[in-house]
Formats: sequence, C-alpha cells, structure tokens
Amino acid sequence: MQRLYRARPDVETILDQLPDRLPGLSRLTRLRRVEIDYGRALACLSEIASALSWTGNQIPDIHEIKSHLDVFQPAEDRTRPVSNSGDPVKDYKAAVLAGHLSLITAIAAAGATLGKAYNLGRTLADTCRPNQDDANLQKGFEPHRLAQLRQDLNDLATVLPAHSAKAVARSLTWWRDAVYMADDSPTGQDRRSMLGSVRTDAPELRRRQGLLNPKISKASSSISKDSLLLALPRQGELWRVVLTGEKKPLDLLTPDDYLEAARRAVAGGRLIATRTILAAPKTTISLFLLLTAVLAGVLAVVEHTHTSGGGKLAAFLIAVGGYFGSLARAAMPRLKSAARAVEQPLWQTALDYVSAEGISVPPVGLPDASGWSRLSVASPAAPPRALSTPGADDSDSGSGGKDAAGGDAGDVTNGPTAQGSSRSGSRGHLSPRLPQIPYVSLSAYTALVTLITRRAGPRESMPSARTCGGTFR
Repeated sequence: MQRLYRARPDVETILDQLPDRLPGLSRLTRLRRVEIDYGRALACLSEIASALSWTGNQIPDIHEIKSHLDVFQPAEDRTRPVSNSGDPVKDYKAAVLAGHLSLITAIAAAGATLGKAYNLGRTLADTCRPNQDDANLQKGFEPHRLAQLRQDLNDLATVLPAHSAKAVARSLTWWRDAVYMADDSPTGQDRRSMLGSVRTDAPELRRRQGLLNPKISKASSSISKDSLLLALPRQGELWRVVLTGEKKPLDLLTPDDYLEAARRAVAGGRLIATRTILAAPKTTISLFLLLTAVLAGVLAVVEHTHTSGGGKLAAFLIAVGGYFGSLARAAMPRLKSAARAVEQPLWQTALDYVSAEGISVPPVGLPDASGWSRLSVASPAAPPRALSTPGADDSDSGSGGKDAAGGDAGDVTNGPTAQGSSRSGSRGHLSPRLPQIPYVSLSAYTALVTLITRRAGPRESMPSARTCGGTFR
C-alpha cells in the first residue's frame, strides 16, 4: 500500500507506432507499474483471506483503487471518464488511503502479530523508497523510528523465516551507523552523540582485526550520502525477499562465510568458558587451590628424595598426570553439559551475523569476491526510457519521479547507473544483471502471507550470484 500510495499514474496514450522489441518490465509506463502493484496486492490479500478463513464480508475491499485507475486509461477504454474532484491523482490517493485504513483495521483485529507485520512492511517500504533526498534520508532514519523497527523485528523473529529477522535487524543497525556517520549536519551530530561510546562493526566501516572499531560519535565516515541513497532501494529489496522467505539468508553465504561463522562460534565458546571459570563458586575455587597445593607438595617431596633422575621423572609425570586427571574427572561432565547447552545458540548466533553480512549491500556491506560489483561500474549511464508520452516522467520525489540514475523511481527495477550505483550482482544481490521482481519496496502483504501460510511448508529458494558461478541473461 505504501508503494501504491506514492505512485503518480499518468494518462495512458496509444503509441503512434509499435516498438521494435517487446518492452521489458523496466520500460513499462507508470500506469502499468501501478496495475502490477495493485494486482499483487489483490493476490496477497486473497491468500491472507484464505489462510484466515475470512468470509466475503470480512475481506477488506480495495477495488475502489482500480476504479480510480480507470481514469488514466485511454479515452475509449475508460469506465470512469471523470474524477470526482477534478484531480484524478488526488482521488486515486484517497482511494489508496481508504483501502489502507480498512486493511490495517482488519489485519490488526485478526491478530497482534499480523498487525505488527503489516506496520513493519509499511515502515520499511517508506524508509527504503527510491529517489530520496538528504532530508528524506534523515527522516527515514530517525532514532525512534529505527528503534521501533528493530523492536518489531525482534518481536516477529519467532514467526519469520529462520535467521531473517535477526539478520535484517543487524543489517539495519549497520545502515544506521553508516547514515549517521555520513551526516555532518547538526541533526546528524546530535544523533551520533546520542550513541555515546558505541562502536560500529559495519563491514565497510570496521577496522582490521586487533584494532578497536571506530566510535560512531567521533569517527568520520568514508561512505558518502549519495552512495547510500543510491543503494538504499536495493537494500530494501533484499530485506524484503529475506523477510518474506523468497530468499533464504543461508543461500547467500559462501564457504568462507561458514568458516567465519565457525570462527565466531569458537570465539564465543572461549569467552563463555572464561566467564564461567571466573564466575565459579568459592567451593570450586577452594577445591582447585587444594589440589594445586597437594600437587606442589608431592613435587617438593619428589625433588628432595635421593632417587635417581629417572625415578624422579617418573614420579613427577605420575603426580602431574594424576592432578590433571582429577581435574578432568571433576570438571569434564559439567563442561560437556555446558558445551551442549550453548553449542546450537552460539552457532545460530554466528549464522545470524554472517547472514547480516550476506544481505548487506555495498557501500555498507562488503563487495563480492567474484568481481560483479566491479563490472557493474561499467554499466550504461542510463536505462532505456519507458514507453510513455513526453513529460510522463516529470514528477516530484514522491514515487514516480526520476531517481539519481536517470530512471523512473517508480520503476520495477533499479537500473544500473554510473559508479556508486546499486551494484547488481554484488555481495547480497540475487543475480547478476537480472531485472528484479516487480516489487522494489518491502511489501506488507507478502510479509503477512509468509506469517500466515508458513504451515504450508518451506519454499524452494532461488540460486544467487554468490552461490552460482554462471551468468544468466
């Protein structure tokens, strides 16, 4: 609904001549794109109604949106020749608003979790919309707004696909760090100061191992706001496909990522073991000191005996072996039980972390090792123009205007641009140079369908550029 609300359809006209080639998704007119979004909304609403066993009178009616879209059809195809107020775009947006209010009321009444998922989708769709300026970016990353997003992700982690909510929450944290550090305005400085001594571990901002990561409140960023604005819509698309189950986070991982997850899990285990020993009760520490004192006494006796050197060595080895054997017999059962208790949580937490790295796109995430992000720099400067009348691309920054790449912000794909663009095919992207599915912003509907219909069984995940060596055209 957020995407529908920000769209600004134009009157459809009949082409003077047929195109040489069939148009792709990126060359559809605004009206066609809005109709795609409307059709997907109807399909997802139908799935929700079926899963919740809604009767006909319980299903929110959003067909008024379609009737207001008919005003933009060619004159001979219109079923609604004039608008009510004389402003067809205003009437269309009013219909979308009415549909949104009926939807959020019905969905929230069906369950608190569903209402929260709808609101999560709406907020992320607005945060990651294309064609934003600096003021929009500041507003989208307001502290209370991000805190609510993270809280909703944590609340929905149980019902969303495995690793998706935790990975998106951490990726969102990294984007917060990058946006705040790149914002040198007074507002940005105030937000950085709110974080105090918090240090960022965003992939492109962290320092090499052994050095402390930079403090958000003091360090300057090597990432520009322009590059963040260009990459944000693509990042929102990745968050969407992960949260809705269209893409499993683990499918974006490489063997090196699994090795990194194992390293993090082992490091976490060492940390827990150290803290466990330091937190041991006084009786355990007293027993350890007693056994150590006994060992020292035995070694002192062995040292002062008049036996040969070989006998002393044998006695020394027996004493030390007995000491460590006693410690092992006393501690091993507890260590094994503790290891079994934390093994899976440590491994799952490590997978959450590397999954967040896998879904974070440059310039916040790391570029892919296969070089697709470098090849994308050589992409054409601007995508082909849509099949529309002159002036059809002129609009404000709401949703139908041109983005910084020269393409329509309401387009179903994020067309490649000059250097610093969305880097199709790079780390965290679905496939090299493929037009993405026609739903750039995160959809509240698809998130709801995932929550409601998960009992239907897992969905097969598509291969990605990071897990497939070939190039698909």
